Amino acid sequence: EDVPQVSCDLRLILKMSASNKGDWLEKALKAMMAGKTKVQDVFNIVTHPKFASGVSEKYGKRMFQMVTENMDHFSDKQRLTLSRCKLASGPEAKEDSEDEAKTKRRR
Repeated sequence: EDVPQVSCDLRLILKMSASNKGDWLEKALKAMMAGKTKVQDVFNIVTHPKFASGVSEKYGKRMFQMVTENMDHFSDKQRLTLSRCKLASGPEAKEDSEDEAKTKRRR
């Protein structure tokens, strides 16, 4: 199977909707396993605090599950960071999304 290369443009990916981030992650992990995308690039995006923003806790867990299934491709140090990243801890568990916060203030 020919795996296409995946864009690892951080600014582009952070602007994506939650479902598009999930799709990107799936493609990026496949590309990473096929050697078409650098592990470091995927790691940098997944561990970025804003990557998890806007992602529901349930969807975030599903996305993190995809990452954990591919943990053997990451170094020990990267695995440790991944296990502590915002996606792993449940993105919206600790804070309301900005939209919700604005709505609450208006009431």
